[in-house]
Amino acid sequence: MPWMALGHFNEILYHYEKEEGRARLQRQLQAFHDALDDCALVDMGFMGDMFTWQRGKIHERLDRGIANAQWRNLFPNVVLVNRETLKSDHRPICITTEVPDVQQGRANHSPRCFKARCLKEDTVQEVVQTAWARAIAQGRGTSFMCRVNRIHSDMHAWDKETLKKPVQRIKKLRRELKNLK
Repeated sequence: MPWMALGHFNEILYHYEKEEGRARLQRQLQAFHDALDDCALVDMGFMGDMFTWQRGKIHERLDRGIANAQWRNLFPNVVLVNRETLKSDHRPICITTEVPDVQQGRANHSPRCFKARCLKEDTVQEVVQTAWARAIAQGRGTSFMCRVNRIHSDMHAWDKETLKKPVQRIKKLRRELKNLK
């Protein structure tokens, strides 16, 4: 039967899913791997920050989605997103099983990707340096991935506000002008 489980598993699969604190023993990781293998389940992957739990300087990926092949075949476009932490020491994790349809007016939630044209902009280096410094200042500077995620998020916001907004405004004004003609 197709099945999926989503939530807090209180264990990591790989050593890189933990920062700071005492390292897990390999047999603990292997026991989690074996349990998933015995049930024919695989990790669903994620978008967003890898670490879903934190206490002080310790960050771990304890929350995840797992599914079997039958479930993945039913929902081939599933996306699991590790959201921003609100009031808990765990990040909320959410899944969507459908690809949003832009033609029906719903927003497109495709993964953000890097556009090389950004490198031609004068302020790109400043955006990257500021994002890097902000990640360090927020106490998340020990993780390279946290810094990269901060840069990714800030560059996306910068691209949307600085690069795309004027272009979209020009397109809108051109449409209005065309309608007036």
